Amino acid sequence: MTNPLYSLFIALIDLVTRFKALWNAKDKRFVEGRKQVFKEITDDLGAQNDSIAWFHCASVGEFEQGLPLIQAYQKAFPQVKILVTFFSPSAEEAVKKSADVDFSYYLPLDYNSNANKFVDLINPTVVFFIKYEFWANYLRVVSERRVKLILASAIFRDEQPFFKWYGGFHRRMLRRFNKLFVQDQHSSDLLATIDLPCLVSGDTRFDRVIELKNLNKSFPEIERFTNGQKTMIVGSMRDEDEDLISEFIKAHKELKFVVAPHEINENKIISFQAKSDGVRFSQLSEDDKSARVLIIDNIGMLSQIYKYGQYAYVGGGFSTGIHNLLEPAVNEIPVFFGNEDYARFKEANDLIELGAGFPVGSVEEMTTVFMDLDNDTGRYLEIRQTLKKYVSDNQGAAQKIISAIGNN
Repeated sequence: MTNPLYSLFIALIDLVTRFKALWNAKDKRFVEGRKQVFKEITDDLGAQNDSIAWFHCASVGEFEQGLPLIQAYQKAFPQVKILVTFFSPSAEEAVKKSADVDFSYYLPLDYNSNANKFVDLINPTVVFFIKYEFWANYLRVVSERRVKLILASAIFRDEQPFFKWYGGFHRRMLRRFNKLFVQDQHSSDLLATIDLPCLVSGDTRFDRVIELKNLNKSFPEIERFTNGQKTMIVGSMRDEDEDLISEFIKAHKELKFVVAPHEINENKIISFQAKSDGVRFSQLSEDDKSARVLIIDNIGMLSQIYKYGQYAYVGGGFSTGIHNLLEPAVNEIPVFFGNEDYARFKEANDLIELGAGFPVGSVEEMTTVFMDLDNDTGRYLEIRQTLKKYVSDNQGAAQKIISAIGNN
């Protein structure tokens, strides 16, 4: 039975998004991308009888997290087709261009009718939800059809409703899963308080960042720009990070900077270019060796450019949550980030505990930490070794999950 309050919640998401789509390009993609989903699925799957493994990834970060699991599943079950759904438009390009995905669609909003129709059409043999997003109707429909349902790379916190007196509805969603794989022991201990068994398998993102590092894609333009000079890579810079980064650039003329904004917005790039006296990657020439700031004005390069730096700053810590800290970690460089929204991210806490991650709230604080570290070569080299061991110790989560789920 559908929960009336939950149905109202889904209807509000629908209404608000349609309203915002009148002027917001991302919300417009959210709405437009779902209009023809059922027709697309019918056209794609109507004439084929292959088994389908359905992976749901909320956004591009969860898709990156799910890729090692998708690849491991393909290797174990090569006869099965991979179908990926995503909720956010941010994942669309990455999912659709992936050679590891056979079919990909926006997940229709979680109305009861949509859930039944979607599952009927794709008829999956196994379903994976990556990290989070618990859609009650989809979980119920999959469970009622006795399809194997797996939650992978999940992480839980004390304050979540699953563990509160009022969280019965949320606990019922968790109990729909046949197997739960969590990132850490704390998550396992929390699930034990509500009598839910799980396996601590770790975080599949470690497998992904190792894979990306091993690609070792080179950018001669960036190597020429850095020219052997000490460099800080600024990854996923949001608006809230910009003032701190701009001030730090002005204060440290001994450094070069490669800055990758979180989103490519022409007006914002022009503004930051003027503020930082930077040069755009798309306009970089051999005559720009004297420039101190290089602005990456495209999507898809960031994971491959941390190797050109000796330090990193990762955005999001002053706004909606910190971005990918494991990409600089796998390249063995110390990383700074904003100090307002990082505590709920395991990797941020891990790096702080290891002495390799540094939350900062002002340019003065960042400068103090940076100078202390930069003036202590022994400590810097020790951090690099610590990060190498941290990443190595945490690899292999995808294979653990595949080994534990048994035969397809």
